Amino acid sequence: MYLFNGDIVDKGPRSLECLLLLLAYKLAYPYYVFINRGNHESSLINARHGFQQEVMHKYPEDFFLFEFIGDIFKWMPVAHLINNKIFVVHGGLPNISGLTLGDIRDKR
Repeated sequence: MYLFNGDIVDKGPRSLECLLLLLAYKLAYPYYVFINRGNHESSLINARHGFQQEVMHKYPEDFFLFEFIGDIFKWMPVAHLINNKIFVVHGGLPNISGLTLGDIRDKR
C-alpha cells in the first residue's frame, strides 16, 4: 500500500504528469493507493508557485482543465488514519483557529 502525503504539484515542470499518474494509479488500484491533500493542492498556492502556469502553458486554450483539477483537489482527504493508530496529515494545513479532528473527519 502507498500513501502519498500531499504536495503532489508545484514541485517541478512535470507536476501535471505526476498528478495524472497518481490519479491513474488510484483508479487502477483503489485499495492500494491513497493520496492526501497538501497545501499545494489549492488554487491560491497553485497560482503562486507555478502549477497554474504549467497547466496553462501545456493547454493554453483550456482554462476549464485547471478549474477541474482544483475541484479534484477539493475532494481529496486531508488526513488518513492507519490501523486506527497512526494519524497522517500533511504539515501544510491552513491555520484555522478552532479546527478539530472532527472538522477534518467531516471534511470541513
